[in-house]
Amino acid sequence: MIDPTTRAGTPGHALGLDIGSTSVKAVVLDDQGRVRSRALRPVVGALRETVVAAVEEVGLAPEAPVWIGVTGQGRSLLADVPGVVVENEVLALLAGVGALGCQARSVIEIGGQISRYIEMERGMAGIPATLVAFALNDQCAAGAGAFLVQQASRLKMDVAEFGTAAAAATTGVSIAGRCAVFAKSDMIHLQQKGVGVPAIAYGLCLALARNFVGTVLRGHLTKSPVALAGGGALNPGLVRAFREVLAVPAGAVTVLPEPVYAGAIGAATLARRQQVAVTLDGALAPLGPRAVAAAAVADEDPYGVEAPAAATTDGGGAAGDVVLGVDLGSVSTNLVLLRPDGTLLDGVYLPTRGRPIEVLAEGLGLLRARHGDRLRVLALGTTGSGRHLAARLLGADLVQNEITTQLRGALHYFPEVESVLEIGGQDSKYIRAECGRLADFTMNKVCAAGTGSFLEEQCENLGLDVKSDFAVLAARSRAPADLGARCTVFMETELVNARRGGARLPDLTAGLAQAVARNYLQKVVGHRPLGRHVVFQGGVANNAAVCAAFERLLGRPVEVHPHAGLSGAIGVALLARDAPGDRPSRFQGMGAVAGHYESRTFECQRCENRCDVAVVTVGDTRAHFGDTCERYTVRDAGRDPGAPAVPDLFAERDALLRAGLAADEAAPPDYRRVVGLPRASTLLEYLPFWATLLRDL
Repeated sequence: MIDPTTRAGTPGHALGLDIGSTSVKAVVLDDQGRVRSRALRPVVGALRETVVAAVEEVGLAPEAPVWIGVTGQGRSLLADVPGVVVENEVLALLAGVGALGCQARSVIEIGGQISRYIEMERGMAGIPATLVAFALNDQCAAGAGAFLVQQASRLKMDVAEFGTAAAAATTGVSIAGRCAVFAKSDMIHLQQKGVGVPAIAYGLCLALARNFVGTVLRGHLTKSPVALAGGGALNPGLVRAFREVLAVPAGAVTVLPEPVYAGAIGAATLARRQQVAVTLDGALAPLGPRAVAAAAVADEDPYGVEAPAAATTDGGGAAGDVVLGVDLGSVSTNLVLLRPDGTLLDGVYLPTRGRPIEVLAEGLGLLRARHGDRLRVLALGTTGSGRHLAARLLGADLVQNEITTQLRGALHYFPEVESVLEIGGQDSKYIRAECGRLADFTMNKVCAAGTGSFLEEQCENLGLDVKSDFAVLAARSRAPADLGARCTVFMETELVNARRGGARLPDLTAGLAQAVARNYLQKVVGHRPLGRHVVFQGGVANNAAVCAAFERLLGRPVEVHPHAGLSGAIGVALLARDAPGDRPSRFQGMGAVAGHYESRTFECQRCENRCDVAVVTVGDTRAHFGDTCERYTVRDAGRDPGAPAVPDLFAERDALLRAGLAADEAAPPDYRRVVGLPRASTLLEYLPFWATLLRDL
């Protein structure tokens, strides 16, 4: 180990480093304790290189003596360097608050993966504040900045746009904040109800603030005034939310000066107190190139499978009869044109972006631009979570659930399929088939760890394109990072830890692919049988690394749907084509949703849920969203074009049972021959048998 310490002269500057889970902050203080320069670098790839880049950015001479203080989760990188002052985040934050001259008694810090609270007693002039209490978040990132970054990305906004929208919102909607997964589900429902983005953004800020109060403060009352620190303090919507949730006067919650750099400033301040001079070159020597033995390249590449072919279509094909399939989902909207023989003529795959009506119009517009008036639509089928809306807007001939359509889409290309593994953007499905018929199924709608949205978000964090970079990098891995098979929040934390430990990008991407596959098999499939013929479809099936991970975990080949992202739309188009009846299609044309629409919400008072139900109106067409019990959407389903008249089957059964007992009830009472049977359990289920048996006896 190089000894970087020196007594040659008194340094005039102090360097503070806050090596966090998502970013590295570097600050230089002059001899008066004032901030001379600062740098912030997001942690992308290797943590060591990020630290070196941040230090280079602040502009200190490498050979000059300097006081160096380090804090943050990655402080262990420099823990063994003589002369470097290493301090935990709580005490560094406390020192930073004092150095900034802040008179707050409480500080709430919202970082990328960490959130913390400190309470202090102010000392006399020149005497540092005393720490009274502190608290940290647990392993869940829902109460930290990554939660908002994740949700802002889902709204197709950067964090600055998100904060501005939240601050300008009239009010915030109710969104679950205890877990990012539940927040996603709430967001999807709100978007489908037509709730505006500002209200959703502020609702997320309120959710994070409430989560902080519930899981970090745990009933502890904050001491005013309160200062906000960390990257979250730069979000005006979050600042507004804390003022509302803490229920204190507006002036009692302020933003700390230099809120992002408070920890780094505190580390530099503590280093100045120790006054151990360090040369910058010597201190950073341990962060140089690491001696890593090059792994021998095996002949067999465990992740070296080719990506499934993209959907090839003859988008400019000749005129003719076609069948239209629409899959209006929470994350993506897919439209396909099939020829009568089932051949795919054209397909459109679009992100829903919380604007289902606009995306429907966009998809139809693309098809119209490619084909003009050359096509005649014989039938239209709709599926997905927004199937009833699409059916009423477009005039569908068939409306079908996702399970049935995904199975039909698989059977069209793989008649012998026994299991369908479908992973989409927000949910995942397992479907078991026997002799071409549905035998069993299950869905996972409350965990995003094994879905496409999780992969997209993690690739964004790594600075990668999930479509072009992910599988290529994963194919180079020889030691995939073990990220577990838990929820997205914990896997994201494991990813951060692996990055901090110096894991290579190929190993991180391969680990993500393996985590998605393992999570799906453990949480969705469970102990259900898979059979020999397994088909993988949905948008994630286009990721070659995830396909390879499934094959490695299952120890058998897995077929990939040739048009994986369009499988649901293809299935409903085939079902619409094969539906009985020979009357003309109800399809309203490619311009059916080009007009103006209105959206309003009301609170249902029928039960304790108090659902906020949205009503979307386009012309004379109206559809509902957001009713948990489907009280209103069931009515929409009954008004869908071509919806069959389905009777109340429970009422029908009850009527048949009563009819079977009518003769006994009409007979003169003879209490020596009366037998009573409870209308419950198996006695009710087999009532016709028991009634016949006892009557004849």
